[in-house]
Amino acid sequence: MRRKIIYLLIILNMTNLYANKGSDRDSNIPYKIIGKTYDGIPIVEKPRFVTADASQVMRENKTLFLNAGAGLYTQQFSFGYYITPSYLIRFTYARQKDYRDYTAKLYALGLTSFINNNLYVELSLAERKGVEIASSQFALSGFAISSIRKHYGIKSSIGHNWHWKNIFLNIDWISAFVPLDEMNNKDVMFQISYLITTVGISI
Repeated sequence: MRRKIIYLLIILNMTNLYANKGSDRDSNIPYKIIGKTYDGIPIVEKPRFVTADASQVMRENKTLFLNAGAGLYTQQFSFGYYITPSYLIRFTYARQKDYRDYTAKLYALGLTSFINNNLYVELSLAERKGVEIASSQFALSGFAISSIRKHYGIKSSIGHNWHWKNIFLNIDWISAFVPLDEMNNKDVMFQISYLITTVGISI
């Protein structure tokens, strides 16, 4: 019995030492004061830990980037500027094909925002130039009349970014162009692209 009590005391002592070690570690964490209560007590926020090899850390101290790749019915090239590790300005050029096998060119300039370490959303002003059928009635009758037209609208994307030093991989899971100049025209269709995978470098 005496030996069991000694073993129990040793285990309790080790547990206490580990708990104190954790408290010392937490005490060295810089807390950020984000406000005060009605009684004047500071409200602090513990910073979120980010590992040294996280994509967010890899984007720090970067200024410019360049990437290119392809997706379903889409070929894409982009370059841009890092405002911060979480915000960047991007210019995009893409060649797209729709279900009618018509090729269109798209130019977009917008802002990309990272929601967390990897996930991002993009919102851009865009111009899309391509061949369109002038009227769906002609298309159904077999006498399709086509023309080259421009449309102006908004391009939005959602995707993931993985960064390793100066090399990164982007996947736009879904990207959509919505024309704003002829929204009431039923023959003008918005364009959706999937799985646009690009590889790039950043400096």
